[in-house]
Amino acid sequence: MVAPVVAREGCWVGGLSKTGFAVQCRNDAPSSQAATLKVNVYADKNYEHEVTGYSSTSEILSSIHHFRATVYIDDLKPNTHYWWRVSMVEVAVPNDVTLGDEKTFSAGCLKTLPEIKDTWKIGYFGCTAHSSLFFDDGALRVAKLWYKASQENFLAHIHQGDIYYPDIGETTVGYTDYAQAHFKRPASHADADAAAFRTSFINSYSGLTYNGPKITNSMARNYSLVNEAAKFKSSVPCYAMWDDHDRAFNDCSDRANATGAKLNRWNTGRDVGHEVFMNLNKSLIDSDTDSNGVARNFTAYSSEDAYYIIDIEPVRFIVLDCRTYRDLYTEPDVPNKSMLGAEQKDWFKARVDDNPHKYLIICNGIMFDGAHGWEESYLDGWVNYSFERDELLNYIWQNGDASRTISLVGDTHEAGVFKFRGPNNSHQPVYEILCGNSGWNGSYHGFISGLKAGVSGNGAELEAMFTGSMGYISIEHVNSDLVISLVCASTAMLDGQPEGVIWMKVFK
Repeated sequence: MVAPVVAREGCWVGGLSKTGFAVQCRNDAPSSQAATLKVNVYADKNYEHEVTGYSSTSEILSSIHHFRATVYIDDLKPNTHYWWRVSMVEVAVPNDVTLGDEKTFSAGCLKTLPEIKDTWKIGYFGCTAHSSLFFDDGALRVAKLWYKASQENFLAHIHQGDIYYPDIGETTVGYTDYAQAHFKRPASHADADAAAFRTSFINSYSGLTYNGPKITNSMARNYSLVNEAAKFKSSVPCYAMWDDHDRAFNDCSDRANATGAKLNRWNTGRDVGHEVFMNLNKSLIDSDTDSNGVARNFTAYSSEDAYYIIDIEPVRFIVLDCRTYRDLYTEPDVPNKSMLGAEQKDWFKARVDDNPHKYLIICNGIMFDGAHGWEESYLDGWVNYSFERDELLNYIWQNGDASRTISLVGDTHEAGVFKFRGPNNSHQPVYEILCGNSGWNGSYHGFISGLKAGVSGNGAELEAMFTGSMGYISIEHVNSDLVISLVCASTAMLDGQPEGVIWMKVFK
């Protein structure tokens, strides 16, 4: 028998807490034999001194989930560096063991969350389109972005808004499920099976080395030899949240009334989403309660309630799911139209009420105002759910601290800054920051327009807009202040746009 082989897209590490984390990985052996996935934790970079007293689950990598699983580590110390690596033990031949290493993105180092106030930095990333549209020169830009992000020394990162795109681009000629560099654009809901979702994910995060003409400048030498996205995902813990494309299909809404092949696509998107990154969040959800104080429980491949919080002193992050519960987006914008669904909205308010920290950051699937530039459409965003948007903002103004509340947006593609002040600019501004995109070859969306166009008559004023930039948001806690920086990592459309911090604000 052939020893198990770590999948070419490597591992994702996530679900970081004060006492643990999770690792997701796949067996990509030629024979795809079943293996047991485990993770060992060490106190040194040479993997010689295994930590004592920690707990770790194990999982069989079997065909039902395409030989992929998530394991969970707990009972570690807060604010401590640990080295981890996977082991795969073949079920049929236990002597066949594969140990992870950094070259295959299956080992790495992380630091658990601090128990008390400390200096830290978190990254926030949006749409990452690595489909068949983005080979060669696009991949070079993508590699540059993830390389730049890896230099930030992020404690962890939040990735929200189309982590991959299983429904865009072109179907590869001679498409074969799971074949390297293959992508499938489903022709119908019925055509969007689990293998299509999985194949797009695998080749999105395994095909990002540069394969174009030889380039001799230093940028190509620095960025083209390593899959920087896979390297980043295995070394910086991820808090993941899907959006429309990787949840089900473009502009998906009204799951409650879906039937037949459309409902199957919703369920398939959920199951594969759990499989490839959402299961990482299980411990976060299991440690939470619903709006009535009842313990929540995340069950892989069935749970719909994927929203969660992250508490890192002095910030509470509320990560919203803006797809699973939304009403049909083409319906009129009326007071009872909902983006979040009744329970998620009540849960949001409960987490505002019991926030023990100084700051609140809302991680939002899509911007609170404006036309989503790709279609110049109001239908897909919060502007067409303006009454519920205003209800959330009013709740912040009445029950929270607006001066220390920030909304971060992942699915807009453009970088920018909005301010919400309420009717007649009567309230303390709530800032919203659009992170840009993290992988598009060109932005394709354009300048965000149409502010204050919702039926409710409220909305945002524009403070800054940057079109065509790949980038991300840096959230840094230092000296009791929160520093929010909008970072341009690469120019997607406009030559000459500077790299580095293009907007920054200090919240006190």
